[in-house]
This record gives sequence, C-alpha cells and structure tokens, in this order.
Amino acid sequence: MAESTLSVDINTIRREVGNFLAWGRTVSDYTTAQLQDFDDICNHGLRMFYFPPTGPDTPYYEWSFLRKVGTITLATGTYTHDLPDDFGGTILDRTLVFAEGQGKRALQKTTEDSIRKHRSIDQQTGVPRLFAVRVKTHAPTTGQRWEILLYPTPAAAENDLVLTYRYTYVPDALTNTNKYPSGGAQYSETILAAVMAAAEERSDDEFGGALFQKFMTMLGQAIRADEQVKNNQSPGS
Repeated sequence: MAESTLSVDINTIRREVGNFLAWGRTVSDYTTAQLQDFDDICNHGLRMFYFPPTGPDTPYYEWSFLRKVGTITLATGTYTHDLPDDFGGTILDRTLVFAEGQGKRALQKTTEDSIRKHRSIDQQTGVPRLFAVRVKTHAPTTGQRWEILLYPTPAAAENDLVLTYRYTYVPDALTNTNKYPSGGAQYSETILAAVMAAAEERSDDEFGGALFQKFMTMLGQAIRADEQVKNNQSPGS
C-alpha cells in the first residue's frame, strides 16, 4: 500500500528546515555538515513528538500508532526471552495470550521480583501463567534492550507453543529509504512543527521560542485526536 501523498517525508522536512536556517530549498546543494546538522535537528524534533510528557504522573504519551504485535515461541527449559529491538518498555493490555487454537489461558502480568520469588521457592515447569518485563543490562555497543520472564518454565510439552502480545515500539530515525515518520498524514503538520521547533532551538540557542509554542499547541490537539482514536478501538484491537 502506498503512503498518502499528504504525509510529510524527509525531503519535505529538509526543505522546510533548510529554508528556515537560510540554507535554501535545494537539498542537493546542502553541504555534508548541513545534512549532519539536519539529522541532529530532525531526530531531536521527532523525539519531542514521539515521546511528549503529558503531566507529572505520566513519563510520556503513548500514541496509538506506535503499537505493534509481537510473538514469542516457547522453548523447553527457557524462561527468559529477548523482546524486539524496538520494544518501548510497555506490553499493552497487561496480558500475553497464546495463539489461536492452542486452548490455553492468557498469562497475567506481575513483577520481576514476584517471578524471582516463585522460582526461589519452586522452580515449576509447565504452561506459563505469569510474565514480567525486565530491562536488560545496558550494552554500549548495541544499546538498551528488554526481556520477558515467564513462570512456570516451559517443559517439553510446551515447546514451540506461540505467545502473542501488543507492545509500544520506538521508531527509527528518518533516512532516504525510511523516509516517512510514524503517524501518517493526520499528524504530519505536528511532526513538522516539532522539527521546526528543534531547528529554532538550534538556530537561536533558546528553548521555548515561538515555534516551540506553536508545536505545543498542535501537540495538545494531536493528543486529543489520538485519544479519540484509542476510545474507538476495542480492547483487543
């Protein structure tokens, strides 16, 4: 399926940033240094859009479009599984479910501490009933990763059973190949406003200028629209 022609892409963002910073609107004329500066500005703006704080009790807003479905294939004697590289820290709906037709109950979410206590008392094997998400030790060469813990530990009878789950994901940076930001046409103006606010900050060395205020206004409107999308989705969608 083709992306909407109303969606902003990396070249549109480059032209807008380049014009604002007096580089001109011809991207092919930009120097290597200018393109590197653009990448830094664009990434800063995208992070502001993708992970905006919404209040003291909410680290950042979780967009409806930053969600994926993941799968885990159980293996005999294995109770930890790496989560995808783009895992954003949250498994939605608080449950993992077995794939259709496997006739088993959904797993319930608990804490890492609870699973460690269960394992210290009784290292049961069989159909997993509980799961917990745990951040892995940071590796500077590969970045931050997460894993999931299961209890009880799958036995031979559970080998190759499949679990499915929904999770929040972290998008990649824009490139000439991956040229469309997450969110689609309906959020393109807000995304562009975020990157322009980042360009303003780089240009004026000042946080909270006019373009930042414009972005914050548009961000509030976008979040309200996205909350309506969430309200229209069924719990299992």
